[in-house]
Amino acid sequence: MNQKDTHIWELIAKKICGEADENELTSLDVLLDSENKLHTLHILSVLEKYWKNLNETNDEAGMENKSVVFLKKVSREIHSGNLFEHIQPIHKSFFTVSRVWKVAAAVIIFIGIGFGIKYLNKSELTKIVSGANTRKMLALPDGTKVWLNSGSSISYSKKYLQSESREINLIGEAYFEVKHNAKHPFIIHTPYSIDIEDLGTTFNVKAYPSDSSMETTLLKGAVEIYVAKTPNQKLLLQPKQKFVYKKSSNNIKDMLSLNAVVSSGSLDDNSFAVVNIGQIKDKKGDSLVSETAWMQNQLAFIAEPFSQLATRMSKWYNIKINIEDSAVASYRFSGVFEGETVTQALNELQLIRAFKYKTHNEGNIIITR
Repeated sequence: MNQKDTHIWELIAKKICGEADENELTSLDVLLDSENKLHTLHILSVLEKYWKNLNETNDEAGMENKSVVFLKKVSREIHSGNLFEHIQPIHKSFFTVSRVWKVAAAVIIFIGIGFGIKYLNKSELTKIVSGANTRKMLALPDGTKVWLNSGSSISYSKKYLQSESREINLIGEAYFEVKHNAKHPFIIHTPYSIDIEDLGTTFNVKAYPSDSSMETTLLKGAVEIYVAKTPNQKLLLQPKQKFVYKKSSNNIKDMLSLNAVVSSGSLDDNSFAVVNIGQIKDKKGDSLVSETAWMQNQLAFIAEPFSQLATRMSKWYNIKINIEDSAVASYRFSGVFEGETVTQALNELQLIRAFKYKTHNEGNIIITR
């Protein structure tokens, strides 16, 4: 079972037990959309019913690490064959009991005896969360510095310094200044099943589960990037380069500035590209890298498709922005926002290309031609 499977079932266990935060629930929705959703939702429905019964009949379910208790309970019930005495599956025409629980049993056994248990057991993890419209700076136990963008989180084992490798899980966006130690590699796991390994580095990683793509931007040093299930097949990123990975086999060049593309290809049936990063002048005339401008509270973009910019603006202003016209979505913009409201920002973009927008009562913005 690969890391993506493990992550999905970790999130399912947390959701069932009420331990999943907003970022994790969003990540689960996105991951389910990429899987056999009907099958997985059926298993989720049955597990939720079992959790409800378990919670009503056993006080052990009220313990702090409910997801761990839950998985242990279900594992024992699977081995005893008693799980379905009081719960019957739904959609019998699609799924049999044995088929559903062959999947669930494999997941639970794997999580119980493999590396997954360390991710489920909160007492073994340190987690730092940066909420909406907030950013945080922190130092890891080894001296590595991390800046967290809004709506992001990192987690790592409390045995971080004692482990053979220093591993962290990232959801969202973060900038790293890594304290290099060749004997204890620094590895970042992302929701995209893409891992990044430090080779003495300053770099930025953007991996929001709700986005269609992730990015790693290297400022100095070097990093190796690879699919989690094939760690021996690595891509080496050079300074001033950005790795972009898209959850699609479609041509990734449509979302990039073509003159910046160094190489492109596919990883795990999804497309990637390596591009040279550029600089843009802010309103004071100072040069900045658009990928890390957020650290100076600036939203910078260079020849960026409006579809991507709208996604970034949605996070920046904590508001939903939808483009309903494909031609408008393909518009490209360059610029820097610093201190503008979302209305002021959109008005500035209208000076460059013509489009209309409307704010609905719930605060969402719809953009049309």
